[in-house]
Amino acid sequence: MSVSDLIRKLGRLSEKKAERNATETPGERSVLDGRTAVIAVERLLGSSGGITSTGSATPFAAAAGLALNGIRAAAYLGDDEPSREANQLRRAAARHLALVAHLTCRASTSHGSALGTGHDGYHALADSGAVLLFATNVQEAADLTVAARRFTEHALVPCVVAMDEEETAGALQDLALPTAGLVVDLAGRPEDRIESPTPAQAMLFGTHRRRVPRLFDFDHPALTGALHDRLSWGYATAAAAPFFAGHLPMILDEAFGAVGRATGRKLETSSLHGEGEENLLLIAQGSAVETALAAASVLRGAGKDVPAVLAVRSISPFPAEAIRRAAEGRKRIVILERTQPGAGGDGRLARRVRAALTGEPVTTLFAGLGGTPLRADELALFCSEEAPGVEKTVYLGIDFIPNERSPYPKRQAVIDKVRRDYPDAAALGFYRPPGEPAAGSRSALSVAIGRSPGEEQAEFSRSLFLLVQRCIGKTMRSRLGTGWGMWGGFLVDSAVWGGAAHEDPGDAFAADALILPGPGDLRDGEIRRSLFRVRPGGAVLAGGDNPGEQIERIGRIARTLENDRGLHLHYLPSADGAEERRDALERLLGASAALLGGIDPAYPLDRKKLVSLRREETDDDAAPFRDGLVAMQAVDLRERRSAPAVRAPIEEEAPAAVRNRIGREGAPSESLPRFWDQVGVLYARGDDESITADPFLASGLVPGRSAFFRKVGGASAAVPAFTPSACTACGHCWTVCPDGAIGGTVLSGAEVIGRAMNAAKERGRSADALKRVLSRLAKEFSKTAGGDGGADTVGDALRCAFDSIGAKGGGPPDPKQAEAIAVLEETVGALPVISADVLGGAHLFLAVDPDRCKGCGVCIASCEPTALSRADRPAGGEGESAAWKAFEAVRGTP
Repeated sequence: MSVSDLIRKLGRLSEKKAERNATETPGERSVLDGRTAVIAVERLLGSSGGITSTGSATPFAAAAGLALNGIRAAAYLGDDEPSREANQLRRAAARHLALVAHLTCRASTSHGSALGTGHDGYHALADSGAVLLFATNVQEAADLTVAARRFTEHALVPCVVAMDEEETAGALQDLALPTAGLVVDLAGRPEDRIESPTPAQAMLFGTHRRRVPRLFDFDHPALTGALHDRLSWGYATAAAAPFFAGHLPMILDEAFGAVGRATGRKLETSSLHGEGEENLLLIAQGSAVETALAAASVLRGAGKDVPAVLAVRSISPFPAEAIRRAAEGRKRIVILERTQPGAGGDGRLARRVRAALTGEPVTTLFAGLGGTPLRADELALFCSEEAPGVEKTVYLGIDFIPNERSPYPKRQAVIDKVRRDYPDAAALGFYRPPGEPAAGSRSALSVAIGRSPGEEQAEFSRSLFLLVQRCIGKTMRSRLGTGWGMWGGFLVDSAVWGGAAHEDPGDAFAADALILPGPGDLRDGEIRRSLFRVRPGGAVLAGGDNPGEQIERIGRIARTLENDRGLHLHYLPSADGAEERRDALERLLGASAALLGGIDPAYPLDRKKLVSLRREETDDDAAPFRDGLVAMQAVDLRERRSAPAVRAPIEEEAPAAVRNRIGREGAPSESLPRFWDQVGVLYARGDDESITADPFLASGLVPGRSAFFRKVGGASAAVPAFTPSACTACGHCWTVCPDGAIGGTVLSGAEVIGRAMNAAKERGRSADALKRVLSRLAKEFSKTAGGDGGADTVGDALRCAFDSIGAKGGGPPDPKQAEAIAVLEETVGALPVISADVLGGAHLFLAVDPDRCKGCGVCIASCEPTALSRADRPAGGEGESAAWKAFEAVRGTP
């Protein structure tokens, strides 16, 4: 459901239920992501300001202008906007504007940009004079939005409500969305007359004032933001503390208490979870609070010491006294930090906590930086293994110097050098590979979906999560994978359902089931990574084209894992007859629901209810979905199980750009071959989790032409088809291609045959038997290639040229020469060739790189002789790949 559809639906609900008592209906049950939830609540509040895109430079300025005019306003900030908006927020606070800003916390740009969560932007606003709140989950984001509105319109100070980007803003969770009646009872309307909450306000506005004052009013004009002399500016600044800032904690507590009483969900600037004499205190903000609570549950189930967890929901005002009380008597204090380390090695939250405490040893645990996995099981291991009484800094989930040797030899060379030069680096990281959670921690139903980027498969994940949630009605936490966009990559969507007190287990938890909507789109390394997401004995379901073949492939990969995980493999047979893509996904949706419904009796999925819900959602008879519920088949691989394969050193064929040393060859950081051998090859094989921390990564330097490594071809079903006979060799196609996906080179007949022979020799095949007839073969090749000769590919031209030589000789062909021609046909035969007449004796050879062509059509539009036309991408791309490999052979072999 889109945001606009949701808002319209909420409007209809509001009209029907506005008169209902808010205390009787604390919310409408729903499943929303955090971003949509706060927009919906602001809509119910009647806020103006709209949704400001991330790239805008003035979201807060626009909201401030509305607030000056007495209009209820909201601003929406993202990624790097907090640092740009800090001055605007500071001015709004000094001018006593009543407005709310919503911040989605993403890692700030430093050595590079990132898509994952980070808290640097949030802390950059800490000294602005505004009140800064932080939501733990989607429910809190909605509740804090109401509380922030009540607070800001009583305190006349801006309020920022923050939430983590991946874990809250973009994650589907269940919640009780506040109703219109509840919102009106708690926040009123902007034009209401209210009693001035503080003596200072009464002096300014009288004993009663408008809820949202009109500071810019033509009927009652006043100057705001005037230039002050030094003395008056200093006195004004000093006066703000006792007369306005001094009342903020009281007004905030009142707003939290009002919302808590109305909803039954307690709100506090900080809350301590855990009782007894816990020796360890975990301090966290945002979604990390629930992961810390889940880690405590893991330790409790394993019978180990359980940490207390302090959730910090406000950074301004900072709950220093509550932190001191919570830390009293603890032997260990660990701060989960999601800001970048400063010059002193500490984070911004950690510095504030250390300032509040005196003498207690504090460990700063950098966790989830930029979206790196923050896992409850790994955090639990850290809590159980680390010794008390030691003050240090640790990076959770970061492997500086891995113990196991890398299967990539040149990557291992970097690791060995780091180990020699920085022997203490290993102690900085705490990394444990994902695996089976500790005993007693399993209390939920979980699923992971491994997929390629694209809205179609993303919509499949959302549909499955919503369907299961509506059917079982449990608490849900989810992650929707984020990537670089539609051009390639590998994403994992995940969801977990639990009981009433369920906490988010973080990233990369062991799933009960893995679903692969399109295994054929994934590389072996990506499937292997996906299988590691499944707990031993879990289930795997494959869909997509040729599912039977794909599940065999998955089984082969499963047998190479380091241990026999006992996975149960399933696939969905293709339907009889032609099947539309949408129907295929609907069938897979049904099969996925059936798979999940059979995993745990505590989480049953009633099939009649599932069909009814799907009919309601799709407005049809849900026939493909019903078929999928019963069509899934299991695969018995027990008889074919063998000893796990040992991962031998991997040698991935390097792209031509590396083989030919394209780009600068100066310092190691500028070397394209070095980058390929140590980084690019890992991504090419879908094994980027083998990346470890090293100086090259820290520098943020990426060599030029590294875009050659990026494979984006799977994003489009259309490719340019080439007709050599129509080509005039103008060169427009490869000069306008935005991705360098079209390659062209001009060679004589002798040059192309000689390079083909060298390429065959490098691959262990000999064509030396042709040396005796090379000049005659080249001459005949130029006659037959393209134009009147009729041979549009190198293979056809070679065969015609060889046959012509044989016909003129009058005898049977030499068997060795015939075999050599077959070798050349296999090596470069698929390459298109243009007649030598076009270029005065030389030939143009042109091919499209299937991994880099995204089907934009620019080349087709620029081709005046229409030698290029649009065509459907061949299944598997075999023809395209063969032509491009042949092109690399003749262009890239000296």
